[in-house]
Amino acid sequence: IMAKVRSLKEVFDSNICDVETSVPEFKFEGSARDKARMEFLFERLWESSSARDVILSAIENGYEFSFSPAMSYRGVTNGDKKYLVLNPTEKDDRLVVTLAHELRHAQQFSNGIVKDVKANNIRTEVLKTRAIEADAFAYSILVAHELKNSDAVDLYGNKGDAGPWEELKNTDTILAECFERSYDETGDSTKALYDTFKKWYSHEPITKAYDRILCNKLDIIASEPVLSESASFNQDEHVSSIVKKVCNHNGESYFEDSHLMLLRREYFSVSEDTSKHIAAFFAKREEFKLPVDNTYRSLHVKKDTRVSNDNQTDNVMQFAARKVASRR
Repeated sequence: IMAKVRSLKEVFDSNICDVETSVPEFKFEGSARDKARMEFLFERLWESSSARDVILSAIENGYEFSFSPAMSYRGVTNGDKKYLVLNPTEKDDRLVVTLAHELRHAQQFSNGIVKDVKANNIRTEVLKTRAIEADAFAYSILVAHELKNSDAVDLYGNKGDAGPWEELKNTDTILAECFERSYDETGDSTKALYDTFKKWYSHEPITKAYDRILCNKLDIIASEPVLSESASFNQDEHVSSIVKKVCNHNGESYFEDSHLMLLRREYFSVSEDTSKHIAAFFAKREEFKLPVDNTYRSLHVKKDTRVSNDNQTDNVMQFAARKVASRR
């Protein structure tokens, strides 16, 4: 808990909602107590310059914030309806990370990213999903690293807000270690952001989780006649356009290589099961004379391997299953 903010317990016990903060006023739906907690999370994030950038972007673009104890995932952002929801059952250190992740998604949507699995062709949907998730994961790690090294002082006199970083080290170990190693070698947080972005693609538990999300969304479309008939799968966006909208930091692109890199096998592969699932989905649509999309054939296919059953894998897979309906 940061010294410049009242302790959360004090706020809750006294039902005070006017926590002093440098964060501009933002839209919030919920009780005064819930708003106080959201302000508390924002104030912790405010110590990170990268977090301030995404906070201001979301507020300026009219996003509304809320908590929902009914949802089973940590957070969700809807770019069309402009809302961001957090799960209040998570502990604050985790919610700081989740809020940074979801705020980054809000900024991506404000930059022109459109996520619509019914409209995008499969090639574009895979490229977009992977780019925005790799970026949001990497960006939340950047924010947590900045918080750990900030000038903020907690109630015990310790410098920095290390809680979110320790949370990431526990749940997203490979990515956090990638960022830390790159930063220690170069002293360049933007370079570390890019290295972590690239590392996301090689972390099989995460990519398999988002393969599963795509398949589940296609199943939902197939099971609902209205969605099935309205799905066009004809919107195409070039990878260079996606990179331009997603991969930015401090007003400049952090993407050091050719954008065509994201079309290489190590970045643009799906599992055998995913490829077969997509093929079967469009074969069935063809039977019913519904619009089909063959761009999935451009995806590289990698042989399925057993994903180790560690805590991180379990967390990712559970998160994938819970998040399926969040961006329909």
